Amino acid sequence: MSEDTRTPDTTVDGDPVYVMARNSAETQRLIDQAAFREPLTRRLFEDAGIAPGMRVLDLGSGAGDVAFLAAEMVGPTGRVLGVDTDPEVLRTARARAEAAGLDHVDFTVGDLRTVDPGERFDAVIGRFVLMYLADPADGLRRVARHLAPGGTLALMEVNWRPESMMAFPSTPLWEQLWTWMCETVEHAGVEKNMGFKLHHAFTEAGLPRPRSTLQAAIADGDDTDAHLYAAHTLRGLMPLMLQYGVATEEEVGIDSLARRLQAETRAAGSILKITDVVGAYTRLPG
Repeated sequence: MSEDTRTPDTTVDGDPVYVMARNSAETQRLIDQAAFREPLTRRLFEDAGIAPGMRVLDLGSGAGDVAFLAAEMVGPTGRVLGVDTDPEVLRTARARAEAAGLDHVDFTVGDLRTVDPGERFDAVIGRFVLMYLADPADGLRRVARHLAPGGTLALMEVNWRPESMMAFPSTPLWEQLWTWMCETVEHAGVEKNMGFKLHHAFTEAGLPRPRSTLQAAIADGDDTDAHLYAAHTLRGLMPLMLQYGVATEEEVGIDSLARRLQAETRAAGSILKITDVVGAYTRLPG
């Protein structure tokens, strides 16, 4: 297993612990996750009205994939600025943007609550960022200051609830995997209901009532990507999972986990529902 290079396991201003490893394997997992989550994210941004020529601020950019999706949608006449607290992952994001010839995408290091981009944006977007804030409504209130009149705020968050991921018919290994994930997230203090709480976070921040949708990807035993995605996600969680005593490396068997998950899914003829995500968007008065 790759060594975790995260910063010390402490919170800042009461924020939950970032549950994933901070290393090259996690950066690759973010890229893989983006491909898996792209259709649901695109749908949210289309509903929110992300369009050519817009200036967009992306929160928690990571390896850059959400910013790259926005860049595709706003086109060369638009502009995207991504912000993240991790300078190492942003080096990867910048290199990927340069390799793709995305001259209208840039990244800056900073906390989304305190960063000062020095301009107003037509849209602020983000995926899986509010669950890592001690006060999501305050975070939204702060980032909304960067919106121009009539600007759009569009965010996506996940639910870490028992029913959020499931196999039908149920299978033991999928149940165990999701239990390990949820227990680790709970130990870290992450809001396990952030998807469902997204609506109230908007209104508590003083923003107009958002339009919200709940979405989930569906897969079967022949969908290798879904099983790899689940195993890679657990791999990212493993440093904290081991630290909290949720499971041992021997119990997880991470190197063969994707193969065993897929074999179990095929044998049971199961259909998988991969983690519920909630998307919400709103527009400021013009």
